[in-house]
Amino acid sequence: MRSTTTQAGHRPDGDPCWVELPSEAGAPLLLCYTTLLGWRFDENAHVGGYRRSWVGERKVAGIGGPALPRPSAGWRGYVSTSDLAESLRRTAAAGGRLVTGPVDVSPDGLFALVEDPVGVAVGLFQPGTDRGTQEASDQVGCVAGWVLESPDPEASVAFHRTLFGSWPSGVRAVPSLTGDGTWRACFAVGENSSSWHSGRAWPVSQPSADIREVTDIEGNQVLIRRIASPDQPV
Repeated sequence: MRSTTTQAGHRPDGDPCWVELPSEAGAPLLLCYTTLLGWRFDENAHVGGYRRSWVGERKVAGIGGPALPRPSAGWRGYVSTSDLAESLRRTAAAGGRLVTGPVDVSPDGLFALVEDPVGVAVGLFQPGTDRGTQEASDQVGCVAGWVLESPDPEASVAFHRTLFGSWPSGVRAVPSLTGDGTWRACFAVGENSSSWHSGRAWPVSQPSADIREVTDIEGNQVLIRRIASPDQPV
């Protein structure tokens, strides 16, 4: 898992850059994530009804967006591209398919949602003023790593390399048991938190010592990563 802190700025093409839950951002769901991860929320001024979560001054994730594709886990991830049109051309050439977009959300950027040849949902984001999530491996509630879940990890990694020429440093690709998959963020929680102690082992095939999975009030699956943070009980 990566242990970097990413402020707003340039990301290499193909690096994971954003994660969102395509659900209606109702009060009960927002409260669930405030309780689980300590998030506060605002509304994106350029996309009506789209809520963004924050930890302090760090932007973390989104709730809202197009309904499809919706992975079995609920949450879906995006990777960065400097040329969305070219990434979509390579997607088609490599056997993937366009599901949604391209969508212009200026000045934030452009995005599209695709599926790779084995059904993994991949968001493609060409940044404008918005650079995506701001990772922090040592701060509760922030993104503290990424994984790619796929029914055929080797095929999904090959697809990614076809699009971008490389694979993100420190990111694992793991088997999915649901027949689909996506890029999944691991959100940091305190090692003594109730969230960590109530979580399930993940992945099922070869459980990680520092990653578990919990379920929100809608049944969406959330990856959490344990960090040493005795002063933050979330």
